[in-house]
Amino acid sequence: MSEQGLKRYKAKLVKTPGAGGLLHQANFFVAQSDGVDPRPFRRAKWILANVFGHDLREPPGDINAELFIANAETLTFEQRTVAHREVKSCRSCHEALDPIAFAVNDYDTIGRMTGTANNEAKQNLTAKLSTAHESMARSFTRNLIAFTIGRDTNIYDMETIETILDKTAKDRHRARDILAELLESYFKK
Repeated sequence: MSEQGLKRYKAKLVKTPGAGGLLHQANFFVAQSDGVDPRPFRRAKWILANVFGHDLREPPGDINAELFIANAETLTFEQRTVAHREVKSCRSCHEALDPIAFAVNDYDTIGRMTGTANNEAKQNLTAKLSTAHESMARSFTRNLIAFTIGRDTNIYDMETIETILDKTAKDRHRARDILAELLESYFKK
């Protein structure tokens, strides 16, 4: 590559409506889709687990996904989801999943807005995310510890997680502070 190609230049940022934050990053949408379908339930489950720290059990084996897909021609995503939620074994998980799935259903497989989602659901999710600092910090800390020590966290790590959260609360749980406290807790001399 020539020296000309290495010169820095000032890039002009373009304000994009609906963009901003982790959940509006194309890599999030690509990773949580299959390249063909956007998979709003997969995205919602990831958000619940990794942002809010709420793990869901696996779906029951007796669900009829084909019926959900077959009704796509006549019913909206929300209508099919509400009907599916009537299945007793699916109800408890869908009470947590559906509001998030409705919000992220407006994005295609690579994160472009399609204009089809429920705007109220998107506003509710945005509001929930903007006030969820503690749960996001807890989930981030738990996942960072698991990654760092090479195993899932367990009951013996809970005191450390609480200590890290207490020490980083005054600065709104900055990632660098969480990492510094984690390293101090697990790898101090």
